[in-house]
Amino acid sequence: MISLSHFSDRLDSSLDKLLGNKELRPQDAAEKKYMYVQEMIACASLIIMGVLAWFISAKLILEFCLLYLAIMAIGLLFFSIPQRISNYILTFKIIMIIVSSVYILRMGGLFTSGGLFLLAIQAVTSSIILRKYWKIIIVASTFVFSMTLLIAFQSFFPTQDALTPEQNKVIFALNLFGMTIYMLFFSLYAINLLTRMEQRETQRQKEVNDAKTRLYTNITHEFRTPLTVILGMADSLKTNGKIIDPGEVDTIIKNGKNLLQLVDQLLDLSKLESGKISVDKISANIIPFLKYVFQLQEFYAEEKNISMSFSSESRSYDIEFDPEKTSSIVSNLLSNAIKFTPHGGQISMKVYHADERLCFEIKDNGIGIPQEKLETIFDRFYQVDGGKTRKEGGAGIGLALTREFVTLLDGTIEVKSNPGVGAVFTVKLPYISASAEFSNSMEVVDEPGPQEHDFNLDDSTRVSSDSNQRLLIIEDNQDLLGYLKACYRNLFSISVALDGKEGLKQAVEEIPDIIISDVMMPEMDGFELCKKLKEDYRTSHIQ
Repeated sequence: MISLSHFSDRLDSSLDKLLGNKELRPQDAAEKKYMYVQEMIACASLIIMGVLAWFISAKLILEFCLLYLAIMAIGLLFFSIPQRISNYILTFKIIMIIVSSVYILRMGGLFTSGGLFLLAIQAVTSSIILRKYWKIIIVASTFVFSMTLLIAFQSFFPTQDALTPEQNKVIFALNLFGMTIYMLFFSLYAINLLTRMEQRETQRQKEVNDAKTRLYTNITHEFRTPLTVILGMADSLKTNGKIIDPGEVDTIIKNGKNLLQLVDQLLDLSKLESGKISVDKISANIIPFLKYVFQLQEFYAEEKNISMSFSSESRSYDIEFDPEKTSSIVSNLLSNAIKFTPHGGQISMKVYHADERLCFEIKDNGIGIPQEKLETIFDRFYQVDGGKTRKEGGAGIGLALTREFVTLLDGTIEVKSNPGVGAVFTVKLPYISASAEFSNSMEVVDEPGPQEHDFNLDDSTRVSSDSNQRLLIIEDNQDLLGYLKACYRNLFSISVALDGKEGLKQAVEEIPDIIISDVMMPEMDGFELCKKLKEDYRTSHIQ
């Protein structure tokens, strides 16, 4: 035997697939499902009552059923609109009471209308789904007021259209039986639905809190790494008074830009939420601009020996576009592709015109995205790998900001991916031809500025000194790794590892005197690494 709870769960799952409630708030989704189930059962009941009324020649009851079915058909259209669904339900309940009252009046009063007042009672009991007490009170007050007037003026109502005693008994018995079962089922269903909704809301709040915790942890890590490099080099320059090496300057500038980019992304999200960000378009040939943005990302690709290629179906697309937001969209997508493409990989960007849209496609042969994650990668602060052992940094802002900008520009963004094969992001923006009188030439440098250099004093994983003491540095950020090697190269014989797993292996093989380790690293985080080192008698003494 299937319990109501089990039946409700299966019904909810089917309705979620049918109605697509993923974008709705839990309260709105529950109300929408409730009304759809209620209307389906109410329609079946009204059809049965209408057929019975036709057989016993109760014309007003048949007319009532047909009118009620028409009202519910219109109601379904409004319930499909996600905004303010609660207000539509409130209006629908009041209309139910008013229509029932009108037909009760036409049939001579409460006791000669086949128990139509039971339908009005049903409108009150089913308003429990609205949850807000003031709305339930409005429905209940409308019912009490209507029924009071019907009782007070009973003797003044016309009786020529009243049901015969036999008709009244049949319709009343049907309504009494149907409404009793109907109200019992839907009262229990509403309670179960609201309970499930509260459970989902609790789970959602937990997920939000977990996401906030991850956000604070990730942003802290993203800020600390470049700040450590910048402040460390500045302090070294101040202490030693030496002329700073150009490579060190480039490293400081690059880490400063990383910080600025993160801050700019957070500010852009804040502006989007407050509605204070605007679209500022210019008229120009977008191809040189896209090539310039693409070339600016090539330096980061060179660090990982990634091959980059840019292609366009035409050398000139003179259109209206917002350079700042278009640059952010392309940069974020390219940066994301570089991040998740392994050493020696390939990234391509293709620009073309199709269906009155300017399209650019960014394709990589990186690690790919699991199918079940494709719907969530554009969520704010979401990361496919949110743990402390994630392979790449980031605060989960770039793709969220990209989608927001694409939407702001009336465009669309799609992603296709297979794990282990790669991902393809396709952005489609409106193709609005540049007007001749407003067209302006936008000068763009075809080649990026001077090449930046990683501050990495030694390409090998070992730096020797005269000291007999050995230092193992476990860090996945090349800039910070280079800085730490520069700080300690005269004090220790240094070896390095780029992740926790490799670091543990080297620690066991080499038994260094001191280990400096990052916390968030690929394969194994710093906490797990420390735990394993302390549990192993060979490495438990290491500082």
